[in-house]
This record gives sequence, structure tokens and C-alpha cells, in this order.
Amino acid sequence: PLVDLRGLFQFCGLSCSNYSATLMGWNSNPSTPSNRELWGLDKTFGIVASAAHANLVLAVASGGKGWTILDNGVITSSSTVTNASTNPVLCVNSVMPNITHTTTGATGIGPVSGLPTGVTAVWLANSITISGTPSAIGTFNYFIPLIGGCNVAKGTITVLPAANTMITTTNGIFTATASGLNYQWINCETDNSIIVGENAQTYTPTVNGSYAVIVSNAACFDTSYCASISNVGLDRDILFVNISITPNPVTGEMNIVSQNALSYVLLNAQGKVIRTESKTLTNHFVDVSNESTGIYFMKATIDGNEKTFKIVKL
Repeated sequence: PLVDLRGLFQFCGLSCSNYSATLMGWNSNPSTPSNRELWGLDKTFGIVASAAHANLVLAVASGGKGWTILDNGVITSSSTVTNASTNPVLCVNSVMPNITHTTTGATGIGPVSGLPTGVTAVWLANSITISGTPSAIGTFNYFIPLIGGCNVAKGTITVLPAANTMITTTNGIFTATASGLNYQWINCETDNSIIVGENAQTYTPTVNGSYAVIVSNAACFDTSYCASISNVGLDRDILFVNISITPNPVTGEMNIVSQNALSYVLLNAQGKVIRTESKTLTNHFVDVSNESTGIYFMKATIDGNEKTFKIVKL
């Protein structure tokens, strides 16, 4: 059933250009409901709103909104307005390049709708200038009714979310948190110079220093903080220097002591796993009294680094 809106605009003083802008705004909004009955017998709209008006009254089955609109029809405007000088795509909280519309026959502009927060429109000397720094994300279809004649300036502003510039460091490897974007790693210690060929989500420095990544997503790009690394080139066996396995050779129980917490796998000479300890420990006793005499290997892991120790069972 039709929802009755017959009294909404009836003899309310709404200008032709404002009525046109309202029709265009309703038509462009995907949330606009279907099956409404609207009366505005004294209302006319400009040619600029003809397509919007036609789609609103088009049957729902044909892709329209199924409205019934009784108004005074379309008129030819005595004012003109050019298309938007640009329909920008930019990153949120970035200064937007100015959008301009040139008008003739207008004396100003009416209430503006559809601009993102942080963006405004002004009319001066037959020109509309839209400027600002959008702080909201989304696709914004704006409508600016002209005062004088019956015309509407319209355009689209697309505001994208900011790129995520967080990075992490694990085992000497830098990783950009955001995936599926474009990356360029830079050297912070050489005036943020580009590291040629380093365009992956991860980067492994070959020398000590401070590094960052430029992350970009369509129109949005930003640079991470500079992260430092100072252990490039160090022998990772240093992690295992202070491990002791005593007694070795062993007949019964042996004691594993490590300055750094480790996990391990114990294997026999044929590579069969005899025992696994997944917990990270610094002092651990292992009873091998029931194992056969022979050679065994303990594969120790510290912070993702591995080293194998030989154990003799008597």
C-alpha cells in the first residue's frame, strides 16, 4: 500500500530548485523507501531532476521506487550550472582539491545537502566553490539548489579510510600489519630514501638501522613510524651459548639448563621423535634411563631459532 505524504510539500513555499534537489537526493539514496504518495500541486522541478523524478515514479518491478507524485511538472530553467570541475577521490582527513561550478542567471545558492562533514560550499560571482577537509568516510552525492531559475549543482565526493601504518618486528623481520595494499620500505637514516625493490608486506634489513614503510590504498597513503634494529649480522648461535646438558654422556636423568627459555624435541639416531617438550623452559630434567644405548639428538628452539645438540646414552 502507498504511504500518504500528500501534505508534505503542499503549498509550503519550497522553491523549484530546492524541490529539484530534494527529488535528486531521494533518488540517489539507496535507503529511500518505495511506494509513497507525494503531492505538491504547486511544485515544479527543473530538467536537471527529470531523471530522478522518472525513477521515483517507476514501478518497483521495473527497478524504480513505485511512488505516486502529483506536482506541476518540469520547467525549463532560466539559470544554468556547469558540471563539477572534479569528482575527487581522497583519503579521510586530507585537504580536498576545490570543486567548482560556474553558474549563470543565479543570485546565490540554497541549502546544501550531501556534503561530507568538514566540507562546505559558497557562491560568489557566478561560481560555486566547494572546499574543506572531509572527516567522514563514504561516497557522498551532493546537491546544491540555485537561487533564481530552477537548477541544481551536483557531484560526488568519495572519501576513503586512512591506510593502516602499524608495523611489527619479529626475529629481525619487519611486517606491515595491513595486508593487500601497496608497500614501499624506506631508510629513515638516509633522509627516508626508498629501498629499491622492497615492495613486499615484509622487509628483512641487511644492515642495522632505522626503517619505515609507506603504505598506500588507492588515493590514501601514509608512512609508518621509524623502527630500529641493531642485531643484524649477529650469530644467532649466541642464543644457545649458555645451554648446558649434564651429564652427557648420560645413563639416567639429565638436566637441561638455558639462559633463554627454550622448547625441544628429542630424537634417536634414526630421526624418530622420542620426546617433545613444547613449553618454554630454562631448567628441565629428562629421564632417559629407559631408552636404548646409543646416539640421540636434541633439537632446541629459542625465539624461532633452532640448534641441534648431540647426546650420548650409555
